[in-house]
Amino acid sequence: MSMPTSIETLSRSPTANRVRGLKLLANCSRCSIRPASVCSALDAGALSEFEAIGREASFAPRMIVFMEGERADAVYTVTSGLVRLFRLLPNGQRQIVGFGLPGDFLGLPRGERHVYSADAAVGTTACRFHRQDFIMFAENHTRFLRRLHDAAVKALDLAQEQMTQLGPRRADAKIASFILSMRARWMEINGAGESVPLPMSRQDIGDYVGLNIATVSRTFTRLDRQGVIRIVPKGVRILNFPALRQLAEQ
Repeated sequence: MSMPTSIETLSRSPTANRVRGLKLLANCSRCSIRPASVCSALDAGALSEFEAIGREASFAPRMIVFMEGERADAVYTVTSGLVRLFRLLPNGQRQIVGFGLPGDFLGLPRGERHVYSADAAVGTTACRFHRQDFIMFAENHTRFLRRLHDAAVKALDLAQEQMTQLGPRRADAKIASFILSMRARWMEINGAGESVPLPMSRQDIGDYVGLNIATVSRTFTRLDRQGVIRIVPKGVRILNFPALRQLAEQ
């Protein structure tokens, strides 16, 4: 599948010109997503310092956050919406390698350039920090460094999970695993619940688990008819958790 025109166009624009607006951060201590983010490790004094070096960035749907191969001059913590992380394959198709949910930390590769691209799947906001300011701050706050390490381990776990998703498994096993994985991630943000938000498109899910959009749609419909899930606006509701887990383990 070829990339959307908006991505092809925006990829040629400077990163700073892609966001809809940069605002001063304010009231970080009251941020509802803070418990799930890296800044949860900061006390009141350190949080005030952190707030001073950041900006709030807004991204319209399909707007680029950063592109593969660009200099990684800024890092981000997603505060609302959804970010797609993807790479372009030699044949021009897109492989989604992950989804950035609220609270997720993005944009700090080991080298100086991004190894994948990121765009907003829906209207999205994020805290944005210049890389060097962020690194200097982190080096002076040990607990924050440990929290960053935890975030890196989580990202590695998710990458390994996606490798399993791309393996030779049945479509219903892949979709069941995806739903349970998203449920676990949303639980860290909103707590336990039967409903699982899925703000990404069926095409996005297919590009993540290695299925075409028709197979993804048929599988969701089949699971709904079997009474395992119920398709609801912008997500699903789990009706039979043991059955869904059994499918995921196949």
